[in-house]
Amino acid sequence: MLSTPVETKLANDVPDLSFSSLHNLDPSLKEKLSAEHYFKEEPYGWVVVFAVFMISVIVDGLTYSFGELYPVFREKFGGHPVLTSMVLSILVGVTYGCGPVASWLCEKLGLRVVAVAGSIMAALGCLLSLAATEIWHIAICYGALTGLGFGFMYLSAIVSVSSWFEEHRALATSIAVCGSGVGTFIFAPITTFLLEYYGFYGCLFFMAAIVLNGAVFGMLLRPPPSRHHHQKTIKEKLLQSEMEAAHKRLRRWIRDEIDWELLTNGTFLLYCTSSFLGGVSCYVPYMYLSDRAVHETGMVRQHASFLISIVGIASIVGRLSAGILSNQKIADNLILYSLSCLVAGLATAFSVHAASYVAYAFYAAIFGFTGGVIIALQSVVLADIVGVDRISSAFGALLFVQGISVFVGPPLAGYLVLNAEDNGIQVEKYHLCFIVMGGVMCWSGLQILLIPLLRRMKVLSKYRLRRSSQA
Repeated sequence: MLSTPVETKLANDVPDLSFSSLHNLDPSLKEKLSAEHYFKEEPYGWVVVFAVFMISVIVDGLTYSFGELYPVFREKFGGHPVLTSMVLSILVGVTYGCGPVASWLCEKLGLRVVAVAGSIMAALGCLLSLAATEIWHIAICYGALTGLGFGFMYLSAIVSVSSWFEEHRALATSIAVCGSGVGTFIFAPITTFLLEYYGFYGCLFFMAAIVLNGAVFGMLLRPPPSRHHHQKTIKEKLLQSEMEAAHKRLRRWIRDEIDWELLTNGTFLLYCTSSFLGGVSCYVPYMYLSDRAVHETGMVRQHASFLISIVGIASIVGRLSAGILSNQKIADNLILYSLSCLVAGLATAFSVHAASYVAYAFYAAIFGFTGGVIIALQSVVLADIVGVDRISSAFGALLFVQGISVFVGPPLAGYLVLNAEDNGIQVEKYHLCFIVMGGVMCWSGLQILLIPLLRRMKVLSKYRLRRSSQA
């Protein structure tokens, strides 16, 4: 899907309940096996990075080209705008939500098996959509089944990168998830081309074939040789110790993930609310921008599809720029994050005045760049708010909030479009949607600006209490 903080979360915070874990063991046994368990980074790890990059291209590319399929779904199935938008909600929501299941299967079956199985499931979802006669059939097949497959592919892929690297783990993961922007760049025009020349059924068939190639890349996700070579020996030696420690690790992981003190942290709750608002509004351009350009300007659909490509490439530039700005301490992370939300929101709202391809492309570039900055800074800002030692539990709560927003945003956007159609507005039926969602993005950015104010109020409150106690 997106190259979001989800990738970082999956790469670093998946609970380790496997036999190969050396946590919570007797110190002497741990020391005895440490040399045997140690592995060095090997060149094949970069083959794994390439495989994960390509899986990111496939998963996020198909997800964010949904806007090209949206008008076809509505036309073919006579779908209600809200119901049609729910397909994207289900697709993304299931991809996010299946993480615990995918993680458990990776522990039991291995990363390669889960990735290949996910590819087959996602392809099967596309093929079963060929037999659909109602929009809810698409929601089940293309939304739920394909989303489940994408979730399996993505989690196993990202975790695979982390298992091959230690010193260069951050670099390898960053390169791998850049496939998200590349996929967004290339798949929108590809989808439009397939629809134009092969029709709806031909497009879904080709999509299934493309997704099935994920199985080829999934087969490249083999475990590091050093770990694989000693796996059987380690299992035999650690069986008793691991069985005794497994339940303790699981209980501790659950306890750490559910940090109830975060619910009393006002700045964290503000950030979650801001993230929820951002999640509600961020899918509108991906769903409607190209179709809106066709309806309002008479633009050729193939040209309109390149607008999503511009969003994708600008997103990559935004992520890289945010990393440089953050590392060099050129600007405060909170301010940069807030300004990006505000600029994205204002650009979305004022994009209703766009009347030419250049204007639409300019908006797409602004939205993609600011979106990339927001994605890159999300986990950084979270660490600034709650501290590095609590980021794991905070991230879990944040992902839960983002998962809920996925099921709110697209249906709400569909309702706004339907409201315009019911009022006889056809050519400019997307204007209300873009204005409202742009306002929601601005609201998200303004809430972030309240965080420094809250911090200042806390400092003043502590100062006054100290002065009163000294008096």
